[in-house]
Amino acid sequence: MGLTFALQDEDPVFAGVPEQAAWGMLIGSFGLAGGALRRRGVSAGGGAFAS
Repeated sequence: MGLTFALQDEDPVFAGVPEQAAWGMLIGSFGLAGGALRRRGVSAGGGAFAS
C-alpha cells in the first residue's frame, strides 16, 4: 500500500505576462477609484500632515 510518484522531465509552464482580462480589471478598478474620489472632491494636497 505504498505511494509512488512519477517525475516528469518537463518543467511546468508559467505565464510571464498577465492575461488581458487581468490588465483590463486593473485599469478599470483604477478608473472607478479615481472617479469615486473625484466625485467626493478629495484633494491630493490635504491630509493629516499638511501645514
